[in-house]
Amino acid sequence: MVGLSFLTGTRWWNRITPNIILGAIPARPLLQDLISNQMVFAVLSVIEPNRLYITSSEEYAKLGVRWLNLDADDFADLSYDVLVAGVEWIEQALKEEYIRVGDSLASAVRRTVSMTSIETGKIHTRRFTDSVLEISSGTPGKELTSFPDPIRYTSTPGASVFGKSVYVHCKAGRSRSAAVVLAHLISRYRLTLEEALAILIRKRPQVSPHIQAMPSVRRFYEDILGKETRCEIMRYPWFDQV
Repeated sequence: MVGLSFLTGTRWWNRITPNIILGAIPARPLLQDLISNQMVFAVLSVIEPNRLYITSSEEYAKLGVRWLNLDADDFADLSYDVLVAGVEWIEQALKEEYIRVGDSLASAVRRTVSMTSIETGKIHTRRFTDSVLEISSGTPGKELTSFPDPIRYTSTPGASVFGKSVYVHCKAGRSRSAAVVLAHLISRYRLTLEEALAILIRKRPQVSPHIQAMPSVRRFYEDILGKETRCEIMRYPWFDQV
């Protein structure tokens, strides 16, 4: 894999946001490196099952990683159902991990705070717990964008060290998985389809520009705009954090 990247001048993976990495299919050594050095805790595969190197949830569980494979044929447009399933799975994985990390950090604050600073500790812990409760309670009908953007919690203990990532891949990280990440950007950030695609291509140049023409992507974008107009979802302003 390293050799291929060297010969073609392309990277096997690229970080798109602080919590999303888009790349090609990972073999076990690459996955272990991503877990150790990029804090990957979840993998979304968008590929035919027979092309996978690691093929079961049990194998991923041994690595401490949650995993989902969405069966999608190569050289074919991604279906709308698969696209939505991918976006929702990413959102749910991030939300649950954020809550888990938040609970752990809040507990650590409570355990380590000294008697001389107990009141300060209570204040920080309460603020952090309030943020976590806001995530977990959510608002009906806002599932796609219920996970808070990290930049909104920079003053909260632990927000700057959340740093966990979802690795999204197909075979080459150019089309199927790129379409899912494109939809994720659209659903989370206040971006047009063209703006989201430009960001994606800038961060991973080998992404196919034709993914914006997929009927499923166009439909997804129209649905997001409709939900935003009806105040069913909230999208965050885009701020390049990578």
